[in-house]
Amino acid sequence: MRGNCWALEGTFLLGGTLYETGNLAEAERVQRRALELARTITGPRDPWRLNVLQDLAVTVGARGRDGEAERLRREVL
Repeated sequence: MRGNCWALEGTFLLGGTLYETGNLAEAERVQRRALELARTITGPRDPWRLNVLQDLAVTVGARGRDGEAERLRREVL
């Protein structure tokens, strides 16, 4: 379990770094992987899971997919 937590944290941080450097397509891919991990190892209201969802929503919105970004944001709420 602990290894999965480290994998989630590392994947989450990599996604953010990719976003910050403007590599939105790769950031989205990595953030979706982080979301898969979060859904596997955390509960639905876990802060890690909600942070991953929020970051993915921002990335998807930045890529022009506002409808999908809104759906992800609503999942955070």
